[in-house]
Amino acid sequence: MIFKPFMREHFIPLPVTFISTISREGIRNIAPYSCIMPVLRPLPFVCFASAHRRDTLKNIRETGEFVVNLVGTDFIDNVIPTARFNPPEVDEFEIAGLEEKPSEIVSAPGIKGAYAWMECTLHKEYAEPAYVLVVGEVKRLEVSDRVLKPDGSLDVGMAYPLMMVGGYKEMNYCTVVEVGKQDPYGAMFPNGKDPLAPHVRKTRNGVNGKEMSLLLMLYLSFSKHPCNHILYWGFFNGQIVNRQIFQYVRSSCRGLGAGNP
Repeated sequence: MIFKPFMREHFIPLPVTFISTISREGIRNIAPYSCIMPVLRPLPFVCFASAHRRDTLKNIRETGEFVVNLVGTDFIDNVIPTARFNPPEVDEFEIAGLEEKPSEIVSAPGIKGAYAWMECTLHKEYAEPAYVLVVGEVKRLEVSDRVLKPDGSLDVGMAYPLMMVGGYKEMNYCTVVEVGKQDPYGAMFPNGKDPLAPHVRKTRNGVNGKEMSLLLMLYLSFSKHPCNHILYWGFFNGQIVNRQIFQYVRSSCRGLGAGNP
């Protein structure tokens, strides 16, 4: 059966997150967002799509801050009250009967009872006539101990992440289950080693984990002749990376499936 292109959310299970913001006047706002995703594995960014006339977007533009609250199925009854139109002067924490969780870095509060909180600052936005893509940089990620396995990974059976699948007339709420199978990241690479594993990202020679991840991606993308492309100088995200850093990344990549210069 062929469907209309805009119906893609009918077949893609989406997370239901709550984005909390605060206005310049101190009015708290909450809105559910499902069109949200992380921006590549090693990067500290999240991206979500918004309509133009949203208090959430207005508050983010004013303050440059927001919190992405990851919630379980126990928040189902809070979706519609926060999705409805409310005047900007209305405190949506009160409307939804939710308690705030004070944030550590940003001014916007989190939501008490969520299982994880991403405190974000506005990194960039891409505005089109029909929508805006908001990219936030995660400054602090906190996860409740109650949903963590001993190894620090998420126990979905404890979190019951709230998700939804669109329908013709309704949103169908659902959650996820583990199927009992795992694949290591290294399985995607020729030698079975994950170049973004913690031992590669450790700080050495003044290189922090973020710089290492970004440079490693550049190096792997130019694996045949990386020196010809980067010429011992990397320019990424507005920062110059010197020859010493590049040489260290190059030496770290040898044997990880990347070509050698």
